[in-house]
Amino acid sequence: MGKNDPDFKSKLELAKELIADALAKGIPFRYVLFDAWYPASDVLTFIQEQNLKFISEIKSDRKVYLRNPEARKSYFMQQDELVKIIKKHLWHKVKSFRHRGELLSVYSFTSRLKSTDFPVRVFVTFNNSSGEVRTIISNDLGLAEKEAVITYFERWAIERIFRELKDSFCFDHYQVRHQLKIMRYWILVILAWTLIYWVRQNGYLYRTISSSLKGKSINECKQALLKLILFSSYQALRKNNASITAPPH
Repeated sequence: MGKNDPDFKSKLELAKELIADALAKGIPFRYVLFDAWYPASDVLTFIQEQNLKFISEIKSDRKVYLRNPEARKSYFMQQDELVKIIKKHLWHKVKSFRHRGELLSVYSFTSRLKSTDFPVRVFVTFNNSSGEVRTIISNDLGLAEKEAVITYFERWAIERIFRELKDSFCFDHYQVRHQLKIMRYWILVILAWTLIYWVRQNGYLYRTISSSLKGKSINECKQALLKLILFSSYQALRKNNASITAPPH
């Protein structure tokens, strides 16, 4: 039924529910961290009203308030115009640091997003190696440039998890429609991934992989564990078969 389903909820509604659920259960956290798909005005306002702190990336077409030195006036502008102004007039205020071998340059300022009524700290981040530009925001106005950027980049770990779940564990290949059954399937898949990850981190597959587990992918560890399971099952079946065919005493 899609959006006509009375139980239908958008991703933004689900995001707010997850935050409220974490608060209700007393789960400790410093920041609500999410990518550029989620910082809609109502989501940001919801987080602000809960007296929580967030760090998020915004899309390049999202408008931020800044003064243009050439036009001598302030207005809402998109990322491409922000970048031009920073490079031409404000680069001397940029702070640079290295993160995982890459040189990052960040210009930060306190501003406001269009369609919101509370201040945010804006971090325009330049990757000097790839030329990529990201605009990161936070309602923690005292947040330092390096901490803001590195904290936001930590969220990429969950993207790697989703890729492994989909590529190696068929996370998105379920063939059931009922919500409860889908959730049960997801739980089983995540449990399997967790087991493999634990085995990988603790190095229990040295005998089934020719070299060290360090640097091995989750899928390689999964295949190694499968070999152990098959071998163990084969041994059990052989014993079971022997007990069945053995003559009575």
